[in-house]
Amino acid sequence: MLNCLFFNLKLNLFHFSVYESTNYWVTKTDYDIYAVVYGCRNRTQTVCLEADSWIFGRHQNHFTTQQMETIDTEIERLCLNTSDFLQTNQTMGM
Repeated sequence: MLNCLFFNLKLNLFHFSVYESTNYWVTKTDYDIYAVVYGCRNRTQTVCLEADSWIFGRHQNHFTTQQMETIDTEIERLCLNTSDFLQTNQTMGM
């Protein structure tokens, strides 16, 4: 469980499947290759009970070892487990 943190870059996403809106924060980015995004859909006043997180990359499967170490460190800082992340094919039929 993560104590609620405040981050500088924030977006709001509406989930059509459950008709609710959630705030998400870009917690780590290099502004060129990757961004780590974090949100909490179910929380007490200070503890996140149901977190969502994504790793966005500009290039498919193209993180350097150093970038992946930085991303993994950020995921662990958010009290998330790196093994819970799923890789999604984003080729869109190309």
